[in-house]
Formats: sequence, structure tokens, C-alpha cells
Amino acid sequence: LFLTSLQHTMASMLNAVIPSWMKYGTEEDDKDKDKDNDNDKGGDEEKKENQVEEEPEPEPFYVAKLSDFNTTDRKTVHVPEIDSNGKENERPIILIKKLNTFYALDLRCYHAGGPLSMGDIEDVEGNLCIKCPWHRYIIKLDTGEGLYYGYDPIKKRKTGLASKGKKQRKHKVIV
Repeated sequence: LFLTSLQHTMASMLNAVIPSWMKYGTEEDDKDKDKDNDNDKGGDEEKKENQVEEEPEPEPFYVAKLSDFNTTDRKTVHVPEIDSNGKENERPIILIKKLNTFYALDLRCYHAGGPLSMGDIEDVEGNLCIKCPWHRYIIKLDTGEGLYYGYDPIKKRKTGLASKGKKQRKHKVIV
């Protein structure tokens, strides 16, 4: 991949997306693997033999040129996806450039399918978020978390910003 050695050569040429559905395992699995490796003191040969070698990361898809973002902060692209029946489809993704960082999320809001390409990008209590234009759902750009302002009906006051957890599918962007 062109993350390190080719990064300087390719930086002005493109950015790419590795769709999240192509990843092998979850972030929690990766954390557990790291923990196991940290706890391994190096004397247990059987444990080492039973460890599965890490799968290589899938090839990224070319999706846009950096110059595409000279006049806009977002772009909609389509990347290939294979459904459960083995049929190839396209998944619409929105690329967002904000504060010289790129983010990629599914184009449609997780709640009711609103077009995030028309959403406002805002700083919500220190979190860079996009608000769905249909129902104003708040989604963190970096994690895909759904955020909301809680309300205590007994005390009749807001309880502050809270997370619903990761709701929106996000994708890895390589610049």
C-alpha cells in the first residue's frame, strides 16, 4: 500500500478508500491480538504456533484526486461491494475534507436514509460532526458514532451530550 514509502509520491495524486466491510475482524479483535502479543513473554512455543498470521489489508480503491477538493469540502463516490449472494453492487460513500483531514462515511444516514452530502458539518462540543438534513441526527466524522443531547423529563433539563455508539459505517481513507 502507499501509506508510507509511496505516500510522498502519491500525495498530490489521489486519495483512496478501504471500505469497512472489507476489513478482516473488528477493532476489538485487533485490540485483543495486541494484548495477547504484549502478554506473550516468549517461552510458549505452542501458543505461537496456534496464532494465525494476520491477513493482508485489502487493496484500496482509487476514488478521487486531491484537486477535486479545491473548490468543495465533500464528494460522493461509488465503490464496489459484493452482497451476500455474491452479486457485485456499488455502495455510495461521501468523502469529506475538513481541517485538512479526510473522512469517508456511507452516503445515507443510518436513521432514515437522509443524504449526508447535504448535511451541515459542525463542531459539537469538541466533536467534528455532520448533521443529517432530514432529522438532524448528529454523526461523528471520525468514528461514525451517533450523538444526542439527553433530557431528564423529571428534572425537565438537558443532561448533556451522549453517544448511541457506532451507528454510521465509516471507511478508511488513504491520502
